[in-house]
Amino acid sequence: MPVSNGSSSQASEGKGRRVPKTTYEQAKEALRQGDLTEARRLLIRLLKRDPHNVEYWLLLSAATLDPKEREDSLRQALKLDPDNPTARRGLAFFANEADLATEPLTVDLRRDWEQRYRARERVGGGLLPRASLWALAGLATVLVLLFGGYALWQKVRPKHFATPPPAVTPSATPSPRATATPPPYTPTPQPLWMLLDATYTPTPPFVNTPRPFEAYRRALRALSREDWMAAVRYLEQLVDQEPAADLYFYLALAYQGAGNADAALDALERALELDRDFGPAYRARAWIQMHQWPTAEEPPGPAEFSQVEVDLQQALALAPDDPETYRAALEYWLVWRHDPQRAAPLLERAEALFPDRPALWAYYRALLAYEQNDLEAAYEAIQESLQHDLTFLPAYLWAARIAYAQGDLDAAREAIDTYRRYRPNDEEALLLDARIQLAHPEGDVQAAVQDLERLKSHPSPQVQRERYLLLGKAYLRLGEYEKALHYLKQADEWEQSYETAMLVAEAERKQGHYGNAFLKYRDAVERATSEAERYVARYWRAKMLMALDKPAVAREDWLAIYNAPDDLVPWEWRVEAAQALDMPTPEPPTPAP
Repeated sequence: MPVSNGSSSQASEGKGRRVPKTTYEQAKEALRQGDLTEARRLLIRLLKRDPHNVEYWLLLSAATLDPKEREDSLRQALKLDPDNPTARRGLAFFANEADLATEPLTVDLRRDWEQRYRARERVGGGLLPRASLWALAGLATVLVLLFGGYALWQKVRPKHFATPPPAVTPSATPSPRATATPPPYTPTPQPLWMLLDATYTPTPPFVNTPRPFEAYRRALRALSREDWMAAVRYLEQLVDQEPAADLYFYLALAYQGAGNADAALDALERALELDRDFGPAYRARAWIQMHQWPTAEEPPGPAEFSQVEVDLQQALALAPDDPETYRAALEYWLVWRHDPQRAAPLLERAEALFPDRPALWAYYRALLAYEQNDLEAAYEAIQESLQHDLTFLPAYLWAARIAYAQGDLDAAREAIDTYRRYRPNDEEALLLDARIQLAHPEGDVQAAVQDLERLKSHPSPQVQRERYLLLGKAYLRLGEYEKALHYLKQADEWEQSYETAMLVAEAERKQGHYGNAFLKYRDAVERATSEAERYVARYWRAKMLMALDKPAVAREDWLAIYNAPDDLVPWEWRVEAAQALDMPTPEPPTPAP
């Protein structure tokens, strides 16, 4: 049987088989059909392969409706080809430098058309099919409508808009994808460096991989000025174009700044999937987890502590030249674990490795001294931190706390006012400010009540315990004893301490409920942790027994007050005890020189 020649059959098969379209052709086809999302996705894929292709950048400028991305694409094309007339005309047009009559930005497809035309001429000649002409005309129409419509909008849009109402932060998005909507950025007041007489130098980013994209430089600038929404927008674009560990790391910082901790943690997981040895991601994950604890329904336990410690150990091992890693570790051991012994060697090492950050290390020296109950050293260190950098906001919060512990309420008020000017919704600052206002003789009690009411829905039981205690104190100051008793009884149930017992007893006494007050003063005697506290509780217990007409029962307390050391009870109390016991009046104490 003769063997047939298959050349003719192969040729016929070749004519019937359709050659697959390239990614470039698919992108143009999507653009012709008006599917900008698909066109943009394909063009980004092409740019990953060939970021120096001017035509890809020009097509990308036509495939996006985002003015920022359109401008970035045209500028990148112009950077690669400074004399490119299409890119120049497009930038001038969108900058309102071109008149509406001027031809809008279009992408010149003649080269591709000519290649396909001449290829057909080589195969069999003939004119370009009418369908192709219609397709090219359709693409040109799409581009003209896109750019012409945008230009018309720029001409007719109102130049001033009404100030929108304050935005409500939406719930956290589940993953750091480009479709996630970040919480809106709320501008802060005038920066501290503009208000204070100090030179402010922003800390350079630890991870700064050079990239040719203008969006990358804009993202870093947005992060440095805390414009979180802009940073999220640029970085989401960048991770679509180039999934890299450091870009996801920066995206996590932007999400965290915008208040979206869940999306930030997801971004860090992506960073570690791409590079398990990327140390800063471990540090950032530990930091974000620690800053979720104050708003958690349950306080952190051994499991949470263990996870953060593992991350910090990884960060210290993989990124020992990152000062922020030491900062996170010091925050953990001083603020959350209250372990100055573990923190002290870390702080010593950090100061030796990074002497160019004196404000930060003086700040943690203040926290270390505070944990060691050395308030004088803590005050000196926090002042040193502020001398090095008056713009370091956390130092103001701790300056207020240290001054409050020292009893310098004026200095505490000044420091907390500065902090809250820039962090008005900080839960920790709200509680501390309320404590300061209630302790100060001229404190604004009504303002303290308003601040505490803002924490009404806070999920942390610890915050609610302190909130109830402070509200009880506030209403005592305001003379609203029934309200005070409501909050103080609940606070005493949650945490049975000497302080809560004394406050409940005072609220009962102010309302004339002497029997209830006696019972709480009795509880206070049992809960006292020092002799001074015990004498105070016994004095008031004796007073309640006298009000209940039980002088015989009160005799034991009066004897204790009468015989107490001069430095533990006021002389006036001893005089009162002498009168109740019908004993000689004690000699007044000799005035100290």
